[in-house]
This record gives sequence, structure tokens and C-alpha cells, in this order.
Amino acid sequence: DDLNVNIFYVLSPNHRGKGYFKELLKNSITHCREKFYGFHKMRALTKLQNVASVKGLESCSFVRKGTIVENVQPDVVYEEYIYHMRP
Repeated sequence: DDLNVNIFYVLSPNHRGKGYFKELLKNSITHCREKFYGFHKMRALTKLQNVASVKGLESCSFVRKGTIVENVQPDVVYEEYIYHMRP
């Protein structure tokens, strides 16, 4: 049975563009490696239009694996990239 880790994050607009996301992501990866030794993969989702999040994930060795398209209401569609990172 593989152990997978999902990460979720939100940054306040007044804290964006200051490197906090990348620092948070690196610390989260380190914490998961120590706490969940032997985890199979770490997964993150981000909206397609969130360029800063895409760049941050890719700079920390996350690889885009696909896209999720979800119709939550007739006129509301969520589109997110799926990213994976192996320990």
C-alpha cells in the first residue's frame, strides 16, 4: 500500500511575490521526508492560470502529470493542473 502525501496552500495577496511559497514548499517537502519516511509521492493541485504556483512547483522538482476539469455548476468550471513529486 503506497503512502501518498497531498499538499494544500493559499497565500494572502499581500504575501505573494516574496519567495514565501517556495520556502514553504521546500520546508513541507523536508518535513514529509522526515515524518512520512518512504512515502510514494507528494501531490499538489494548482489552477491553470496561477503562473507563480506553477513556477514554484516546477522549481521544487514537481512534475505536471495532467489536468483536472470539473464542472461544479452549469456555468462554473474548475481547471487545475496535477503535479507529483517523488521523494
